[in-house]
Amino acid sequence: TQINANILRKLYTRQPSSNILPVVHEMVVALLKWKKALPNDINCDYSQNELSISRLIVNMMTEYFQGVNLAVRPLLFHFVLLNLKSANPKEGKYLDLSRYSSIILALLNASFQASINTIRSLWALVPENMVAMFGYMDREYLFNSTATLILFNATFGVYDATNEHLDHALTLFTKMRNLGNHPATLRREQILRLISILDFTGSMSNLYKKHNDNLNAPVSTANSDKS
Repeated sequence: TQINANILRKLYTRQPSSNILPVVHEMVVALLKWKKALPNDINCDYSQNELSISRLIVNMMTEYFQGVNLAVRPLLFHFVLLNLKSANPKEGKYLDLSRYSSIILALLNASFQASINTIRSLWALVPENMVAMFGYMDREYLFNSTATLILFNATFGVYDATNEHLDHALTLFTKMRNLGNHPATLRREQILRLISILDFTGSMSNLYKKHNDNLNAPVSTANSDKS
């Protein structure tokens, strides 16, 4: 929480007057050191294909991943705007990162993985009915991570790596909506709107059609027995 407060203070309280990359790098390194120092019994190995994770650890990890996304977001927005101002969207092309430094690539990847792992963490709680269907934090962490993955899709074309996780996120939002969670209903509509605006190549059209319903939660194609 202290690191995340520093991120907000250094990157979001005023318009930066100089290169923000050193600050972004400093904040992400601080977060990585925090996670590395955690005792094993309250840490999580996200290299596993199937997560086994407690509600307590999800609370900690989603806050950690939120910090990573907050730190890297100004950098991601920079590339999103570069792509939108170019001819790439009209030509069905994506931004080429090959000419950028390894530090920039590592920072972007940290945000990408943080977004995926936020959704994975919450999805792993579904079989035990431990997702806070009316909770503020679960909803907002889910929304921020889902929106971030959509931005990565539109800018870098990483659809194959994100489709399953976006499906899971929208399934969770639909479950929240069907229970009468009105803020989640709004977030769900915003996500679908973002997909419709940024899906320049139609690569997310099947996902959009599947979840653009007005009645019942669709069954996720992955782990449908856990939906």
